[in-house]
Amino acid sequence: MRSIGLLLTLVICCACSPKQGSSPPTNIAGTTTGSNGLPPPPPSTQQGPTCESAIAHSMTLAIQAAPDAERDALEAKMDAAKATMVAACHEDKWSAALLDCLDKARDDASTGKCYDLLTPAQQEGVKRRLAAS
Repeated sequence: MRSIGLLLTLVICCACSPKQGSSPPTNIAGTTTGSNGLPPPPPSTQQGPTCESAIAHSMTLAIQAAPDAERDALEAKMDAAKATMVAACHEDKWSAALLDCLDKARDDASTGKCYDLLTPAQQEGVKRRLAAS
């Protein structure tokens, strides 16, 4: 098993190293550049939905599911709670699985199931923040 890991490491290193006699293009400051002479873009660190987009989507579904007579009041409450929920998401490090679940939910009932992916500590954090706001 150890030899397989060593072999994969060697293959990756050889495939990624520059070929002899060639060097990547550089700009005036000496940093590597892309084919167009500009520095390559930074790698994307965020894949999938963000706290902001997942929470906004779940709130939209809840508002849509509300009876017409209650929709405006619910929307106002959701708008007031949105920043608190986003802060909870970031500070308590909600999982990618939870954010993906919220983002892919197609109705209010399915978003409720997504919140089951919160840990007990994260659930308590949401309750505490909402009670304080």
